[in-house]
Amino acid sequence: MTKAPLKKPKTFDEQIELLESRGLLIEDKIKTKFILQNINYYRFTAYLINFKNEDDSYVEGTTFNEVYSLYKFDKRLRILLIDLLSTIEILFRTYIAYTLAVNHGEDSYLDRHNFKNKDIHNKFVCYFENEKIKNKDKKYS
Repeated sequence: MTKAPLKKPKTFDEQIELLESRGLLIEDKIKTKFILQNINYYRFTAYLINFKNEDDSYVEGTTFNEVYSLYKFDKRLRILLIDLLSTIEILFRTYIAYTLAVNHGEDSYLDRHNFKNKDIHNKFVCYFENEKIKNKDKKYS
């Protein structure tokens, strides 16, 4: 199996030159360099995909700031969704634990008859017991 040759690394200034050579409008090179130093060229250029022409140039009028705004929006959206999903996860786990305990007893999670799939239940119990052993010395508030 033949591997494709690796690209030679480029300095941040060379990365900016490459973006400009492809038609990206860069209003402030110092700010652009700072951003690339903090979020990575390849991470940033992933947001440029929708602005790319077939010849690897960018759609006329595309600006670095416009694409960076998309990056910041995506980052804020991910943070918002992670927070929301973690809240939903905790609510769901609480509901399951409460319903099982109140309706079937405090150790109902150990009874495979309370579960549809025996194999998944076995894996769950093994995982749960391993976690209890691993965390036996930890204090939780």
